[in-house]
Amino acid sequence: MWESPCPVTWHTGLLEVRSEPSIGPERALLAWCTPDLAACSWQDMQPQNPHLRSLETSTAITRYYLPQAIAPLDVIAVLNNSCINCVLVGTHALGGWMRKPRATVDTDIIIAFRHHEKAVNALLREFPSLEAVRRVDVTVLRDRETQDGNINLIRPKQPVFRVASEHTHRVDADGYSYKIPTLEMAIVMKWVSMRAPDREYPDRYQDAHDFLRMIAANDYIDLKKLEEVGHLDYLSCGQQVVQDVWRIQAGEKLNV
Repeated sequence: MWESPCPVTWHTGLLEVRSEPSIGPERALLAWCTPDLAACSWQDMQPQNPHLRSLETSTAITRYYLPQAIAPLDVIAVLNNSCINCVLVGTHALGGWMRKPRATVDTDIIIAFRHHEKAVNALLREFPSLEAVRRVDVTVLRDRETQDGNINLIRPKQPVFRVASEHTHRVDADGYSYKIPTLEMAIVMKWVSMRAPDREYPDRYQDAHDFLRMIAANDYIDLKKLEEVGHLDYLSCGQQVVQDVWRIQAGEKLNV
């Protein structure tokens, strides 16, 4: 966990939270939350940078339950400093498009093939408490003792990850930037996951929730781009995704 050597004032867009070095910004923010503030909807907050704000929020919530979790921004900083091409995906990345961040124990990052081993080595050097578990499509970095707090470094072997590597949205964060999927790409990724025949039902319904949230939270979705993205690299789902989005926008129920 990153700790400042001196008190720091954090500008959240709603509050200025003065954080002592022993507690960190996320706990200081939680300490300032009142029932009235907690009851505010994400849309009511209207942050200037919804994606960065979402990532900070999902990180704070995750660390409340898993204090030893490594912040995604810390992971991204290591990769950026090592000139590694990557895209943040998964719950931490899509919370801004949903306007509803939540806790997750996984930090999912697509790493270019040529940078994969470099990324693994850089992160293991920076975070010596981690160990690497190598699998076919992903290298999982997890805490050696607790086995928690997975950092999933994804090889873009599957079509959906290959396409996601090329359709990104840049997020600026205090002197550096990182990439997440575009809105249309994020919708396609959730649709593909939700419709996967081997997807377990609890996860499929979570995918459906995220799919519906992204559609409801964004007034403009480029349906032409959505269809184009859904037909790239053998995905072959563009028309089906657009049809589901149309039905939801028309007030129909999603058939999961």
